[in-house]
Amino acid sequence: MGQSQPQKVANNRHKSLTDKYLKKSSAASPPPVPVEVAIVALCVDSPPTPPHPKGQSGFTPHILITKRLTNTFYPGYWELPGGKLEPNETPAQAARREAREELGIEIETLSVLPPIEHTYEHARVRLHTCVARMLADSPPPRNIQVADHRWCSLDQLPWESFLPANVRVISALRRHLAGDDNGAEESVTSPKAAQ
Repeated sequence: MGQSQPQKVANNRHKSLTDKYLKKSSAASPPPVPVEVAIVALCVDSPPTPPHPKGQSGFTPHILITKRLTNTFYPGYWELPGGKLEPNETPAQAARREAREELGIEIETLSVLPPIEHTYEHARVRLHTCVARMLADSPPPRNIQVADHRWCSLDQLPWESFLPANVRVISALRRHLAGDDNGAEESVTSPKAAQ
């Protein structure tokens, strides 16, 4: 199956920034053991959308995305919040810790999706996506260890500046929210790709 338009856009931007920020070396290759990373897919429901053609009412999920700091790999890229698992930490524990450290919020993990592996030129990562909700008594998100944050519908993500591995996470999240967790890759479409 070919790449979706958002995946192509993300991969092209990824390659140009990788060329800019990393020195090319024929001996350099990503480490064979992936870095374990917890990703926080913090979802909220927006008001119900108009009925679908089949007469079903729906909702448009919104997720919290964050912009990477300037002193990191791929500065300025948007991604889902998260970070490396500490020794003996579960993905859900890491997601809670990362949400607190990066955004100052308290979350509850509702489910953990099957891991997704992605290889960058400098590292291999295994992403454990934790579908979560913000606790009722949590303070609002703020920029602690991120350059910026915003709530965004799944249909209006900034594809041209989104990390490639996170595009696959969004695809898995869409399937999960639709109740279709059969593991098949879904083609992610953006408004630009549909035009």
